Amino acid sequence: MGFFAALGATSCGHCPEHEHGTGNLPPKPPTAEEERKYFVTQIEGSGELAADLKPIVVGTADKLFEQTFGAPSPAMSRSAATACFRRGCLYQIVYRDQCTAAAFASRFYDGPERAPLRRWPGAIYRSAAFERKDGTVEATWALLINDLDRDRLLGAGKTPAPPPVVIPDRCGRRDAPPPASPSPAAPEVK
Repeated sequence: MGFFAALGATSCGHCPEHEHGTGNLPPKPPTAEEERKYFVTQIEGSGELAADLKPIVVGTADKLFEQTFGAPSPAMSRSAATACFRRGCLYQIVYRDQCTAAAFASRFYDGPERAPLRRWPGAIYRSAAFERKDGTVEATWALLINDLDRDRLLGAGKTPAPPPVVIPDRCGRRDAPPPASPSPAAPEVK
């Protein structure tokens, strides 16, 4: 029997991680939905952009977002117009299903050459994807504004980008697994 167990004590008395069964556990981490709500509330609560900056910020954000993900389509649509505030721009996106959400996310995550959005002069946040009652999936993208440097915002939107890589529709069944990244071309057979 261990020393503390022999004395009837299993806690050092001052560390929360050692207070088993005492009810003094660390706070429960927020759920993904609570985290998204908090994040959106913080951005929306940051206030309106200055009138002279709003068209620059919205225009740059929309241009980079569309260069990365393409125009809205049956597979991906926006549930609301772009909303930009002093701390960033919000995009509420609805995907046809989980498979489609994974395919669109891969356009951003699978390399900088596929993601003009990476030129945004601030951090980029994507919430967890939540399935809605109708089977579609919603996620929130936030383009954060660290500083309102007009030149950096203008420069981010000016660099030409190739059209987004089109990922064929591989999400025929609702239970289909998310697609893997596009595979390289098959080697030539001689």
